[in-house]
Amino acid sequence: MTIPTSISVRWGIAAGAAAILFALLFVSFNVFGQTTHPCDARTADTDDPPDTGVIVPDLRNTGLVADCKVLWGLKDTLRGTAPLNWNSTTAITGWSGAFTFGTPARVTGLVFNGTDTLTVGPNLSQTLNGTLPPELGNMSALTVLRINDNSLTGSIPPELGNMSTSTFATLNLSGNSLTGSIPSELANLSSLTELNLSGNSLTGSIPPELGNLSALTTLRLNNNSLSGSIPSEIGNLSNLSHLYLHWNNLSGPIPSELGNLPNLVNLWLAHNRLSGEFPRWIKNLSGINRITIQRNLLTGHIPWENPLPAGIARLYIGREDSELAYPETNMWIGCLAPWARGRTSLDPAGQDTDGQVWGELHLINEGLPHCSVPPRESVWALDTVLEPPSPVRGEFGMSTNTDLTLRATYTLPTEYVTSTTTPNLLQFRSLSAASVTSTAMTV
Repeated sequence: MTIPTSISVRWGIAAGAAAILFALLFVSFNVFGQTTHPCDARTADTDDPPDTGVIVPDLRNTGLVADCKVLWGLKDTLRGTAPLNWNSTTAITGWSGAFTFGTPARVTGLVFNGTDTLTVGPNLSQTLNGTLPPELGNMSALTVLRINDNSLTGSIPPELGNMSTSTFATLNLSGNSLTGSIPSELANLSSLTELNLSGNSLTGSIPPELGNLSALTTLRLNNNSLSGSIPSEIGNLSNLSHLYLHWNNLSGPIPSELGNLPNLVNLWLAHNRLSGEFPRWIKNLSGINRITIQRNLLTGHIPWENPLPAGIARLYIGREDSELAYPETNMWIGCLAPWARGRTSLDPAGQDTDGQVWGELHLINEGLPHCSVPPRESVWALDTVLEPPSPVRGEFGMSTNTDLTLRATYTLPTEYVTSTTTPNLLQFRSLSAASVTSTAMTV
């Protein structure tokens, strides 16, 4: 059957119209009917300016819109199962923990302090139990990221090192349950002044790259499970005031480069497995207030000459009675010099007899005798020649009691030998010459 031309034309027109209608419906669905991102949503109030948004007050502020979209995308990962009011009906200026600042406004701070009960600003007492999203590194205007004392798990994403290097100043993730290692990429945050990762379950070594954070004033890595040595590069942080590395598994010697930190106020290295001798370079720390090196594996003798800076308030180098169950303990040998006498409180003048201000000095080592003797008692020096011949000198105190028991410490180039004997100088196997001062004895 032949279809009339007029009918074919009508069918062709109808088919073309249907195609056009389908195309229009498709475009309408994808353009006009497409769901608008919540951060782009405008208010329904016709009295508002046309660019007034529901979440972002001024949609012309493309930076804040971008911040909003980043936070919107990561909110579920960050909060875990915790409630969080980052929703489509709440303005970003009222989002918990999100701080906006500047003109034009940007999100410059994310603060979630799990123990903070203050009501100042957005809710700071939110407790998050999710993980740290890598997308946080896209927050280009952020200056403070403080999510401490929450219940975050997982690792620290290296992408955090992508945040603004010119403005980002504070990274505090302490008091969570974070695992894994410390990303070396954090060293890219050149304007960082505070890095606090304490109170987590971090493992691995301390990245030496952290020594590049020239603006850093506070470094808290304590109460983790970090191992390896303390990087000597930490000595490059000339602005560092507070260094907390205690309660880890750090080993090896305490780097002498730490003596190059002119602004250091607190040096906490206790409860590790650090080895080596007493850090005599602490005398270079003119601004130091407190040093803790107890509960390590340090050896050798405590210096005869006072190595402490004048203003130090507390020095902990021994062990406390409550800590006797711990296997690690500094094994000081020899005896205590005059300066090394424990002060537990200030005298009325607030100063010791030598003019130094003291608060507390812990030098608890059971059985360690005093090198000094009271005034008018004998003080003598012994010159020895040891094999191989190498003259060394040691200063000793001798009591004038009837036992005349001599406690002698020989100072060697690499080790210390302690012995106890009576004043029979012939008992010193390596003795080749001796001189005794302040007594009538001669050899």
